[in-house]
Amino acid sequence: MERCKTDISGFDELVEGGFPVGSLVLLTGSPGTGKTIFGLQYIYNGAMNGENGIYVCIESTPQALKMQAARFGMDFESLERSGKVIFFRVPEDERKFGIFKKIAEYSNKINAKRVVFDSLATLNIVLGKFVSLWDYSSNKNENENAVANKIHSSNISSFDRMVIANSIIEQLRPIGATTLLITYGNDSLKKMSYNEASEFLCDGIIEFYNLPIGIKYSRSMRVGKMRSTKNSQYVHEFIITDNGIVVSPSEAIRFE
Repeated sequence: MERCKTDISGFDELVEGGFPVGSLVLLTGSPGTGKTIFGLQYIYNGAMNGENGIYVCIESTPQALKMQAARFGMDFESLERSGKVIFFRVPEDERKFGIFKKIAEYSNKINAKRVVFDSLATLNIVLGKFVSLWDYSSNKNENENAVANKIHSSNISSFDRMVIANSIIEQLRPIGATTLLITYGNDSLKKMSYNEASEFLCDGIIEFYNLPIGIKYSRSMRVGKMRSTKNSQYVHEFIITDNGIVVSPSEAIRFE
């Protein structure tokens, strides 16, 4: 099987050498657990090794993300100038915006092999801003069209959000890139995602934690699932160094 290596120190061996190419992987956890840094490293390392990438910014601005990345030695400005990476900011004041058409357009432009979507949770919250999130065609099923017709209101049920999540994921699949979708859950991850559906629809899940151990907090992660590959069943501690995330390969706490 062809693999998409993250080249994040210690991580790839947890998933038999990398993500299966073309898979959609959910990164979930509470704020401050390292999800965005993981996503930035994933795009940066890919571009440095010949796999161009797109970072879709909904929650933060491209400039803020590039400044954060520079703190860990990632020079995205150079990669942008050379056409290897695109930071794509979803405009906050645009009422008609085809997000997925634009992602596909940029993907074709630079032959992108990797996409990071940051964040799925924020997109769910601000859905009313994007009237062309869906293509209102006969190809869409009845549920999707019904939800699309009321995304301007606040009357969106849990079921609606599941339909929305399914539509988002299914519109990302045809692009063909190996995609990371960032969302949030609480530290216990009893609720893994804002829409309570992404964890079932994605091909893989990486759970991020920042939990107290004694008098300090410790970051850790677990590969909750990864279709078409074996994955570690253990929680692995990681640290954030000056060069980014470093995952401990040792088996830490096992979930029963």
